[in-house]
Amino acid sequence: MNCIHCGNEEFINVRRVEADGHTVAFRQCLACGENWDGKFLPKAKINFSSLPWTTPMTPAICEHCGRTYAQEHHYFPRSIARLIGMNPDSWPTQKLCGECHGTWHENVTPGLVKKDW
Repeated sequence: MNCIHCGNEEFINVRRVEADGHTVAFRQCLACGENWDGKFLPKAKINFSSLPWTTPMTPAICEHCGRTYAQEHHYFPRSIARLIGMNPDSWPTQKLCGECHGTWHENVTPGLVKKDW
């Protein structure tokens, strides 16, 4: 298998801070620096703390309050969209921090979806 971005065969396992503030591990291509196969490594199956750090992503900013480390919020809940056969990615999204995201769900969809944000 080769890098899905440039075709290079060599990679290194690294970790980085994502735009929403969480940390991930992945295979970084030694040629282009991208995620070699587009997948993330399961933290439970690797020695996560021993991996070298790579350049963190630029933090995403909450479009409601301006805090850093926001994540993309889907206005049509993904879990419901899938149940009725709709593509949740075709609906509008907005970058929200964890607090604004939680507030939105508490007020608009109380008890509707699990709290995994």
